[in-house]
Amino acid sequence: DRFLVILDESHKIKNFPSQQSAGVRELASHAHKRLILTGTPMPRSYEDLWNQFNFLFPNSNLLESYATYEARIDIPAFAQEIRNRLRPAWTRVTKAQLGLPESPPLFVPVPMSKIQTTIYETVAMQLLTDEHRRPWMNALSEYSGFIWLIEVATDPSLLQKNNDFTNQLFSSDGASIDELIDDYNRFEHPGKLEAIEKLLEEDWFSGNGGKVIIWANFLSTMSKIENMCNELGYETRRVNGTVSLPDRETNLRDFRFDVPDCNILIANPATLSESVSLHMECHRAIYVDRTYNTAHWMQSKERIH
Repeated sequence: DRFLVILDESHKIKNFPSQQSAGVRELASHAHKRLILTGTPMPRSYEDLWNQFNFLFPNSNLLESYATYEARIDIPAFAQEIRNRLRPAWTRVTKAQLGLPESPPLFVPVPMSKIQTTIYETVAMQLLTDEHRRPWMNALSEYSGFIWLIEVATDPSLLQKNNDFTNQLFSSDGASIDELIDDYNRFEHPGKLEAIEKLLEEDWFSGNGGKVIIWANFLSTMSKIENMCNELGYETRRVNGTVSLPDRETNLRDFRFDVPDCNILIANPATLSESVSLHMECHRAIYVDRTYNTAHWMQSKERIH
């Protein structure tokens, strides 16, 4: 019975009903000692904590039953009581203790182009005002419509997969949004790609053998960025869900150690936001777009800080 179980990235079991969380709860009673590690213990709310601390103390009543905890956690007095109970059970090493400097992001405004603006405004107006479409939109996923807007703000040609939606839309001057999207690459170059190219040309960014990681959420965007970087003469590697695990490891080694001229890594936060340390080799990052997944945003920043 003398087993120590270490649960790394423990916030991944925050969702109580999931099979993964149930499996971890079942493991807990077989361990003599338990430890959880996470940089984001509470990505959404206090509810995220119950499963993690119940894994640590499976036979105690530290956080009450899940039903009681869920029902009462929004009550300020109960939340304060939970904080008091948990305070002796965790520790953290802060950036201040490590002597790490602040790393505020630098925002680079990239205005949308003319056709891009037309597509964006038409799709946004339809999503926000059409009550008949809203139940259909919500049936796909809570944020599906907003993800479409992120796609348009990044590169309107990404919306080609959603023609069931766009082929019914027309701009204020009568243009078919479906046709504008299909022909977009013939008339415009996404402004964000041009902004990336300008950043890469700046001396402070790529000079002196420096390295940069470019974060993007959409596979098509990543491919366009990779092609652009290759055309500019940069040695580039990519890590995303379509790259096999052995190839990901090879690409990371190339970027970090093995290929001296490899100075650009293109990645998506869903694949590389955790469990990789690049801070010894890379001190620059570009975010092409962001989603509403706060944990991905926070964790990805820590890869190089």
